[in-house]
Amino acid sequence: MRYRIILQNVCKILFFAAIVFCTVGCAGPYLAYTLSPATLHKQRQISALNSSEPSWNTKQFLRTQFLASQYEKKPTQVIEELYSRTVQAPNNAAIFATAELSLLQARRMYKKNPQKAITMYLKAAALAYDYLFLTEEFDSYKTLRPNYRFMELIYNRAVARFVDIHQRTNQRWDDVLDFEYLGTHYEISVENDGRTLWNANDFDELIPSNQVKIKGVRNIYFEGGLGAALVGFVQHPKEHPIFAEYSPHDGLAQPITAILEFQPGQKTNGSWHRKATISFYNPLLTNSAVLAGRKVPLEADYTTPLGVFLAKIKAKEIDLASLLSVRQEIGKAGIYMLEPYREDQIPVVMVHGLMSRPATWMQMFNDLRGDPVIRSKYQFWFFLYPTGLPIMYSASLLRDELRCIRNRFDPDGTNPNFNKMVLIGHSMGGLLTRMMVHDSGDKYWNDTFVVSPDRLSVSRENKQFIKNMLIFEKLPFVRRVIFLAVPHRGCKEADSLLSKIGSLIISFPDEIEDLRKELRAEDMTEDAVEIMERLPAGVMQLSASSPVLEMMADIELDKSVAYHSVIAIDKYKYPFGTTDGLVTYESAHLNITDSEKLVPGGHGLHRHPLTIAEVKRILLLHLGDNGDGGS
Repeated sequence: MRYRIILQNVCKILFFAAIVFCTVGCAGPYLAYTLSPATLHKQRQISALNSSEPSWNTKQFLRTQFLASQYEKKPTQVIEELYSRTVQAPNNAAIFATAELSLLQARRMYKKNPQKAITMYLKAAALAYDYLFLTEEFDSYKTLRPNYRFMELIYNRAVARFVDIHQRTNQRWDDVLDFEYLGTHYEISVENDGRTLWNANDFDELIPSNQVKIKGVRNIYFEGGLGAALVGFVQHPKEHPIFAEYSPHDGLAQPITAILEFQPGQKTNGSWHRKATISFYNPLLTNSAVLAGRKVPLEADYTTPLGVFLAKIKAKEIDLASLLSVRQEIGKAGIYMLEPYREDQIPVVMVHGLMSRPATWMQMFNDLRGDPVIRSKYQFWFFLYPTGLPIMYSASLLRDELRCIRNRFDPDGTNPNFNKMVLIGHSMGGLLTRMMVHDSGDKYWNDTFVVSPDRLSVSRENKQFIKNMLIFEKLPFVRRVIFLAVPHRGCKEADSLLSKIGSLIISFPDEIEDLRKELRAEDMTEDAVEIMERLPAGVMQLSASSPVLEMMADIELDKSVAYHSVIAIDKYKYPFGTTDGLVTYESAHLNITDSEKLVPGGHGLHRHPLTIAEVKRILLLHLGDNGDGGS
């Protein structure tokens, strides 16, 4: 009886369990629940571009073709089967999926067999190219479809990896490159000639921009489009005929965009044969290319090459050696260009201040070059000089460099762009730029010597050296000057004990030491005798009582040149008044300027966003100038 009751209870439980099971089963396998748009978007962004699995579009295609399980086991076999289908009967869904899967598989193959990976990357690039160009849809319609941008990114990534692997394993870019794997042969012609093209063999390294993270540069300037954005690095640019004498000593980096243009494939002897041409565009010269008869925008990264360059040369913004080790640093003085000279652009020359180097301009340079109009109309040069030198000597170096470049690139003086040169000087550098836009007359000479040049008792070499510093004419091709926190009337900090000690331990070049020994006191004014006895460095000549600044203030600036001042206002410092911490407003202000901008900040205002915005405004204004100066 007891067992019977137990059996009945068990049967009841099983009966109700069966009812519940059937009820749940009848409810179906479908669920709907809420996700945040951000989460759903993130899930749908998973693809070969950012993970080790394909996009949901490609997964869905594999399921509809009953290939999902087979792909998990034999991915290469599935890719080849899909590729065979696409070449026989092209359709966008198959091309899309095969391109993405080829990119994934190439990544997996790279470590074991880079050459096979190259061919798979070429397959991904070719299929993405077909998806983009071998259809008849309107380009305007394509821009609204995310699939087309995705295929652009697949193409860009595949081309970048192809370039990277070939560069690592081969180094040379011969006229024709051949690759073959699994019955597909690619013949790649290398196009190195063209006004807007780089020769890939000119660079020691070609680095995909998407494989580099840079630090130190505040903003990133990047334009989306087609092609692989690269960094082309040259280890010894001064030995290279393209970059030559005005390039930095320790290296140079350039933005490059690589494009693979494919021809339709052909089947010969049972294998597929496809030709393509690879071109390395200079995005500073062009922002587009014509592919398959269509004009397309180029992908371009303008900032990563700059960051790579600064990192590789270990650039410094502040350098005490620039002040103290003048004897060692004088050999590096000169103007430096970060790209080859262009006659179709207006030169902008940036001159740094005390204890500084050209790297101090990189934030401003990056932001200015990030503007497409400024990038197309201006070229930027940087003057490096030991800031421990006397100001007159540093100014003569700048003047001589600019004249040499003029004679080198525009000897007859007819280039309208060279004739619209802009100078930008920060702090002490502004004093140097000021001396480019006035005639000395005999003012500096008479304030230094009591005898005429022909009666000065020094060697011929030293006489010419002195005349070069003290007697000069303005540079007629300079049409606009921008002063940034420039101490036109000196600064009190230059009179500090630390500055005086620093001035005493500066090592001057031999030509200055030899000149001081040869000069006779009876040929010089009293002020000049005192100056030569203590031979003040640049830092001491920034003193408010500096005879050099007093002489400079007495000479009128060229009124045909446009002038602008940007002055930092950091705080009110008793008893000097409003100051940026080093230079007072009264010292930085000039009555002659066409505009004056006050920026809340310290003496390093050349890095301030408002200063950069003001310089950008002035450069855009300068494009409409008729060459007579003025705003």
